[in-house]
Amino acid sequence: GGGKRGSRLDSKRDSLPQTQQKRRLTSVSLASLALSQNIRNSTIYEDSEDEYTKEDKGEEEKLNELDNRESPWFSLWLGNICQCMCGIQFSIYMMSMWPYLSNLDDSADLTFLGWIIAAYSVGQAIASPLFGIWNQRTMSTKYPVALGLIFCIIGNALYGVLPTFTSGVKWIMLVARFIIGFGSGNYAVLRSYTSSASIPRDRTKAIALATGSYVLGISFGPAIQMVFTPIGDGFVVGGMFHFNMFTLPAFVMCIINVISLILLFTVFTEEYAGILTKSDRAGKEGEYFVLPKTDWIACSVCIYMFFIQNCVSTMMETLSSPITMALYGFDDQQTVVASGIAQAVASIIEIVNNALLAFTRLGKVNPRYILLIGLAGFSFYHICILPYPFFTTPLEYVNSTNGLGCYYEWCKTMPQVPQPVYWTGYLVGIGFGFPFLANPTGTLFSEVIGPRNQGNMQGIMALFGSIARIIAPIVSTALFESTGYMWPMLVELSVLIVGFIVVFVFWKRLVPLKISPKSGKSLKYKNGIFYKL
Repeated sequence: GGGKRGSRLDSKRDSLPQTQQKRRLTSVSLASLALSQNIRNSTIYEDSEDEYTKEDKGEEEKLNELDNRESPWFSLWLGNICQCMCGIQFSIYMMSMWPYLSNLDDSADLTFLGWIIAAYSVGQAIASPLFGIWNQRTMSTKYPVALGLIFCIIGNALYGVLPTFTSGVKWIMLVARFIIGFGSGNYAVLRSYTSSASIPRDRTKAIALATGSYVLGISFGPAIQMVFTPIGDGFVVGGMFHFNMFTLPAFVMCIINVISLILLFTVFTEEYAGILTKSDRAGKEGEYFVLPKTDWIACSVCIYMFFIQNCVSTMMETLSSPITMALYGFDDQQTVVASGIAQAVASIIEIVNNALLAFTRLGKVNPRYILLIGLAGFSFYHICILPYPFFTTPLEYVNSTNGLGCYYEWCKTMPQVPQPVYWTGYLVGIGFGFPFLANPTGTLFSEVIGPRNQGNMQGIMALFGSIARIIAPIVSTALFESTGYMWPMLVELSVLIVGFIVVFVFWKRLVPLKISPKSGKSLKYKNGIFYKL
């Protein structure tokens, strides 16, 4: 059989371009043999028509070995819970952090709040690639995730005991958020596990559920904070530990992280059913499997989409409290309650949309179209929050930061955005922008990389998400204090417009990794170029 295939390769050699003949070497013969023996079971996506609906009937069953396996759904669900915890730990304090900080430290201003919010992402930016490398080299999910949970426990505990400190509270809060962010760097490992553990036919569903879990955590965080609002100033235990509406969520997160740690070492199992190991690629004696190189341009587009998602979501949550307090004169408690209710409603919308993506035919729609809907949802929010000339109600300007109203200089000239317009834009942005941008981005990124271990790449993606969360709060709070709410919206809107442009420009490259080229075509892999004849 090998001799016949070698003859077929030689008979086609002279028809190849001269530059390709020089690069054939012996690896081409080996690759051609591999493809002729192993590509029979392929489902590939063509560049013509719709890459997600048109299949090559001669190669429908590629990766049949993977599809014959079973995805470890119990462990995947535990991973989803941990991803949800990562999202909650990022956003749970967003609506209450400014009132909490301003009550504990009079020297803190809104600009420093931006640095505190960014500290979480700095910690995650440092940890994500480190955890990703650890996972890539050891194929371990359990231990990197466990270390991250320990850091989260320490950081949340420090955040909860802030009232016991008499000075330097803002700096201690910054350190606490940095530690929590460093622990949340295990998110990259959890994303990698979802992609590696799910088999091809389950991957879209698995990634939709995992991404939805994280986004759900981000959305539900402020709503969880709202639950503790009736406690108010609370009570003090032992003359030292303060239990109030700001500190109790931190202690609850410590307990949840401890439970997650216990589950991780008792019932979680590391099964990688969705990747081809070296032994899998070797196959039977005399058979080989060639895995093509990843399309780095497509990966870069997906990473930029993830950057947009984190940049926009962080800006929305960072400015939610300052905007409602400045535009509508809300006090601390009104701000937390109003934002929490809006977040809860948006989360319900988001749950429905995530469920539709995971369990209905909507999840089978070309993810590039879903991605455009997500960009449109975020854009709708920013378009709503602009100072249009037909908004005629002036802001209530006050001369003191202690009064209820708007005390910035720009408050004298900026109009008030009507509350129905603001909250409608907020609900659409969270409820539709989040799920319809996050889910297709995660799915596309995993499929573009292909059936290989994704620890390093998921770490890089998480790194850029963290960079977005570093930049967004610092820039948005600085712009908000100096110029008002218009320029933060315009800057974010420009980022979204660039997102639309890159999706349309690289539309045909945003497709799953082509395991097999068409007959007579070539693809690159790490040792050269291979052809299908």
